[in-house]
Amino acid sequence: MRAGMLGFKFVQVQAECDYIRRKKKEDKEMLQHIMAEEFKIEFYRKRLIAVENNKTSNTEKENLFLANREKFHAEAEKNYWKAIAELIPREVPTIEKRGKKEQEKKQPFIVVIQGPNPGKPTDLSRMRHILLKLKHNPTAHTKPKPPPSLEPKNDIRDAKNGPSASTSATPGDLTTS
Repeated sequence: MRAGMLGFKFVQVQAECDYIRRKKKEDKEMLQHIMAEEFKIEFYRKRLIAVENNKTSNTEKENLFLANREKFHAEAEKNYWKAIAELIPREVPTIEKRGKKEQEKKQPFIVVIQGPNPGKPTDLSRMRHILLKLKHNPTAHTKPKPPPSLEPKNDIRDAKNGPSASTSATPGDLTTS
């Protein structure tokens, strides 16, 4: 009888262990579910903040762009090459290199991913030099036109009498001499 009792106790203990395992598993799944829900809520909250920040920064950038564009078009009529030379960025981009993190902290960089040679910085100094040369010695077709004069022109009288009618001699003057 003792052996039968031990077998029953063993089955009972095993059933309790299974129940405890299932309970732990359910608790673990419930905890993961709660953590996932909290993560989603936090993610969406951060996302909304990021969207609002992007909206404000994009609005500021757009206003700055529009102001610069208006300034460019206003100055382009006066000094064409100077306006174009101002469009070229002054800083020379460098490439982000993998390696020591200490060197990356010391040097600011701009990552270049586009252009004729992707990943290779483009040197704009020659183009800037040419545009500055054109700024100081503009070509004839890019020079601004002089403003119209305020004096009234007598084009009608000049057209009737010829180009030099006011200084030409009359036929009577030619016969008397």
